[in-house]
Amino acid sequence: MDALEACMHDLHVTAAAVVDDHWQQIKDMEKQTQSWSDKSTLVLAAYRKGNHLQLKWIGTKWYGVKDARRQVKISIPRAKSELTYTMAKLRPWTKEWEAPIVEETERKITSIRKEAHFVVRSIMAIRNAALTEQNCAIESNGIDIEPESDPS
Repeated sequence: MDALEACMHDLHVTAAAVVDDHWQQIKDMEKQTQSWSDKSTLVLAAYRKGNHLQLKWIGTKWYGVKDARRQVKISIPRAKSELTYTMAKLRPWTKEWEAPIVEETERKITSIRKEAHFVVRSIMAIRNAALTEQNCAIESNGIDIEPESDPS
């Protein structure tokens, strides 16, 4: 169990490195842009709580005048049965210069999501097996089992 939890920690560290690399690429490209309309409106978020690792894309919209702008974050849905975002879902939020970076980053984090999914399933299976074993031990302690008598 400790090895699986260490694996989740390693996946989180890897995901954080991918997110940091993504943001560095975006910042480098945004330095070359001239107007706010050319800035990225897509945010990549990664967080871990317990054994849950979430890597998701969030769209942002800005409202208001220059000095009184406010940001509204919009969660971009992905299919529940899949562990990846399609570029069709992400494309409306990406700028032309940003699309290759987003596509490459999504490819990397998809593999992390899949691995984390299987690690969490393994942790759950081990915990359920331990509970089942514990429940069976409790039930068998309450029952007196008599040895079978020899019919001969």
